[in-house]
Amino acid sequence: MEIEDLVMDLESSNAAASALDKKQRNFDKVLAVWRQKYEECQCELESSQESRSLSTELFKLKNSYEKALDHLQTTKRENKKLQEDIADLSDQISQGGKTIHELEQIKKGLDMEKSEIQAALQEIKGSLFLRALSLSLSLSQGTLSLSFSFSGHSLSLFLFLRALWKTRRERLSVSRWISTRSRLTSTGRWWRRMGKSTTSTRTTREPWNPCRPPWTQSASPGMRRCIRRKKMEGDLEREVQVQIKELDDTLQQNEELKEQAAVTERRTHKLAEHELLHSQNTGSTCCTPRTQGQPAALPEHRVNLLHSRTQGSSTRRRSWRVTCLCCPLIWTRLLMNAATQTRRPSLIGHDG
Repeated sequence: MEIEDLVMDLESSNAAASALDKKQRNFDKVLAVWRQKYEECQCELESSQESRSLSTELFKLKNSYEKALDHLQTTKRENKKLQEDIADLSDQISQGGKTIHELEQIKKGLDMEKSEIQAALQEIKGSLFLRALSLSLSLSQGTLSLSFSFSGHSLSLFLFLRALWKTRRERLSVSRWISTRSRLTSTGRWWRRMGKSTTSTRTTREPWNPCRPPWTQSASPGMRRCIRRKKMEGDLEREVQVQIKELDDTLQQNEELKEQAAVTERRTHKLAEHELLHSQNTGSTCCTPRTQGQPAALPEHRVNLLHSRTQGSSTRRRSWRVTCLCCPLIWTRLLMNAATQTRRPSLIGHDG
């Protein structure tokens, strides 16, 4: 009986052990399934976090790309404005060249008038020398005014001495005037004191006296010629001042354009670097960076063209500056010579 009980207990324990083994196997299967689900959830979590970080980076890159496009549009507009300004500057430089040509033509005309005045002056000097020589010979021989009375002889002698004294005085005034002009030109104040010196020089002449003989008075055509000459000198002076002012404005505009070109070039380089960085971050193909780099390469080419044009305008500006710096000296010399040659015939007209 005990053996049978033991056998029954053994069978029941074997059945319980087999049931427990079956439960353990089922539990292992369930555990493996849940472990697989856990791993899948872990992978999904990591992928979701990575996608979230990528989405934030993509959003940032999108914003930066939009800003880069805005900067590119503004750069294009600025380049267009700079090209228009450079075209205006080239037109102004061409107009300045035309003005210089006109001034050269006026200079040639003044040179011709100067040569004519010098020839007339030489003729007048020769005639005055011959007249003074004949009068001195007649005085030395005692044959002056033999057909006139004593009063007529004294009047002729008085007029001759007065003419000599007046000629010497006018020559001294002309020499003083020339020395004053040269001194004012060397100190740079000749342009401001032109009117005052002309007025003071004109006031040194004697006023019109109707009681004196007409041939001792100054000739009215000479006076009119002198007035026209002074007026022309004033017009030339004002024109030269206007040209100098326009040159200063042109130089200032060139400096501003150079600064704007430098700023545009820096912005273009920054945009190109930003586009390159964007293409590297997005990991696009080799065709995509080339297509994206074309909008940045086009403004860079325009900036280089603008820089070359600015350098050309700066060289033309330097040549224009040298020409305009030489113009006042040339015009000063011409005006002094013209004023001297104009004043001398008018002064000799007093003596005639």
